[in-house]
Amino acid sequence: DLDVLVSMHAPYYINLCAKEAKKLEKSIGHLISAARAGEWMGAYRLVFHPGAYLNRKPEKAMEISKNTVKKLFEELEAEGIEDFTFAPETTGKRTQLGNVGEVVELCATFDHFEATIDFAHVHARGRGFLTKKEDYNCIFSTIEDHLDIDILHCHFTTIEYGQGGEVKHHTLDESDEYGPNVKDLLANVIDNGWKANIICETPLRDIDSLKMKKKYESMIPELMKKPYFDEMPSFNEVLLLDVIILNTPFVPVEKRANFKVFLEKKTFSNFKNNSFGCSSLKFWTKAINLKI
Repeated sequence: DLDVLVSMHAPYYINLCAKEAKKLEKSIGHLISAARAGEWMGAYRLVFHPGAYLNRKPEKAMEISKNTVKKLFEELEAEGIEDFTFAPETTGKRTQLGNVGEVVELCATFDHFEATIDFAHVHARGRGFLTKKEDYNCIFSTIEDHLDIDILHCHFTTIEYGQGGEVKHHTLDESDEYGPNVKDLLANVIDNGWKANIICETPLRDIDSLKMKKKYESMIPELMKKPYFDEMPSFNEVLLLDVIILNTPFVPVEKRANFKVFLEKKTFSNFKNNSFGCSSLKFWTKAINLKI
């Protein structure tokens, strides 16, 4: 009733590519328990860490992990559990299965799998990989090229790292010392029109989540803050598009609905970099149609 999305994090000691059969069975059991609880609670994502290489080649670890997931699905079917979406998370240590490519591969292989991108883990695993807005492009591009995701589920915190990757989470106020800086992620999301649910994972989750929200709202371009345009453009030749505004904080919930946008076919490409200052047609249609 309150329109709140619920995500759950499964136990941290899951390992899809464990060496011992007993540990694989326990990992499957933990995921089944998470799926059952998630079904009860209506969780839209069941986040988990895929596992660790355990001194094996990543390709071998991935092969074992896929076989484990197949067994997991067989047992879920036997249990009658149907409403679930597992969300393997990018991991922060270089010895763990779970870089961006591996998470994307798992999600591209199986139904009921959607990626969770922990940007701090990506940063730590890459030993300081995310230092500016453009550094996020390759992550989003990899996801866009291989997965059909409407809204990306992701985590963010500043993080301390060493040669092996993740060491410790830090607060947003420590961004200059440890990184990454949330403004770079938000700038990329806003400029490219990405849809994302960002979970704050700093040691001060309640305080820093509000800081992230305020930072996002302060960075929304002035164009997008306008409640509407005076009138819709009128053209002779039109292209009919269905557009849905979702997760847009400045559009009242009661006004978020399907609506039609008319664009002139012959000037379609001109909208990509026009006087409205929007970086894509998708972003432009959002901006021009806040009057619903």
